[in-house]
This record gives sequence, C-alpha cells and structure tokens, in this order.
Amino acid sequence: MSSKKDPDPKDGFSRSEIKKAVTRKNLTHPLTLFPSAAGLGTLIGVILLGPWMWVMTAGLFGLSILSWGANQFLRFEKLAAAHMASMRDELRKKREQKIGVLREQLSQMGCGSGSSQLSKLHDKYQTFKEVLDQKFSPTEFTYGRYLGMAEQIYLAGLDNLEKIALSLKSISTIDPEYIRNELAKLETQQGPASITQRDTLLERLQLIQSSQEKVQHLLAQNEQAMTQLVTTASRLTDIETAPGQSSMLMDEAMNELARLTQNMQMYDRNS
Repeated sequence: MSSKKDPDPKDGFSRSEIKKAVTRKNLTHPLTLFPSAAGLGTLIGVILLGPWMWVMTAGLFGLSILSWGANQFLRFEKLAAAHMASMRDELRKKREQKIGVLREQLSQMGCGSGSSQLSKLHDKYQTFKEVLDQKFSPTEFTYGRYLGMAEQIYLAGLDNLEKIALSLKSISTIDPEYIRNELAKLETQQGPASITQRDTLLERLQLIQSSQEKVQHLLAQNEQAMTQLVTTASRLTDIETAPGQSSMLMDEAMNELARLTQNMQMYDRNS
C-alpha cells in the first residue's frame, strides 16, 4: 500500500518499536509542531521587520524543543503506556470480532478440539492478566509489554482456529468412504479413463490427509502458546521470592513470550 497507516498492533511490543512510535508522536505533538512552524514563519519577519524578531523566533523554537524534551524524557513512561493501551485495544477489537464467528464455525465443522481451545485460550489469557494486575501497575512499561504480547498470542491462537475451521470446511464435501469404495471397484478395471479416475480420487484423499495434518499442527501450536502463557505467569509470581534473580526471570519470561509471538506470526504469514 502506498498510503501511510499507523503501525499494525501485531508488529510487536518490543522496547525499540515502542520508543520509535512514541518519538514519532512527540515530534507531531501540537506543542512541538506548531511553535516550530511559527518559528519558521518568523524568520521571514526577521528579514522584513528587523533583528528584534530573532527573540520571538528563538522563543518559539525553544518552546518546541522544551515540549519535545518534556514528552520524550519526563513523560515517556506515561506516553508509552497510552500507546500500548491503544494497540491492545485494537487487538481486543479484532479478537472479539473473531470469537463469536469461530464458536459457530468450529461447532458446525464438529471440531471439538478447536471449540475446547477457544474456551481455554480465553481462560489462560484472563489468568495471565490477573497475575499481571497483581504484580504491576497498569501504567508501568513492563505491564504494557507483557499484556501486549499476551494479546498477540491470544489473537494468533484465534487466527489458528480460523485456519482450522476453513481447512475443515474445504474438505467437508469429500466423502472418504465413497472414495475408498470407488477405488476398490477400479482395481479390476484397466485403461486410461480408469487411471485418470483413480488418480483424481487419490488426490482427494491426499487433500483430506494434508488438511488433517495442518489442523493437528495448528492445534499443537495453540497448546504450546497456552503452555507458555501459564509458564510465564508462574515465573512472574516467583519474581519477588528471588530478589537476586528478579530481573533475569523477567527478561527470560518476556523473551520467551516474544519468541513464541514471532513464531506464530511467521507461520501465519507463510501458511
């Protein structure tokens, strides 16, 4: 796309990306942008009205720099928290749109494992959030990053369930029993037409097998995601009980969540 858009919430909650996003917002903040623009305008006044306009020009540029510095250094944590909250809100909206549709689709396809995972994903996410709420303040940078990655994992799990429903739907009209009966009849027949029919029937059976393998892979990936959410939540509860290892435990837990998020999104793009 040629048009510029806000960063996709699924691009990640890495510290560097958040810092870039907040810096961009600070540069376009009215108290940064408008004084700079006005200062550029007064440069013309310096030429027309005389050197005394330098005072106004310097004051406007100074106000712009002061505003940027205050937002970038003094209010960074607050602005970063607001930015992450906005991204999480986008993820939440996408998630809520999917859940109702998925519940119906998985039920129609008779996918009991998928329906069960739909419920369990929500439970694991809620438990993870409850642990975060007890360990950190919602305005903390760490809280925003952890919850943002959990949101990403939840949404990626729903994406997987959506793929499962579509994959099962794509083969729902194939009758394997009919195919096996037809193949048994063709065993005694010869000729090009029989060979073509046999190959076509075998291709349909292969489609069933490929779809079932994909479904199993996606279900396994979701189980891994839920296990990681539980494991990370457990590690977070241990942070205060081991003061010397608190920072290390937090870094390890966050890195594992980030790797899992990246792997799920990578499979999402390649599938």
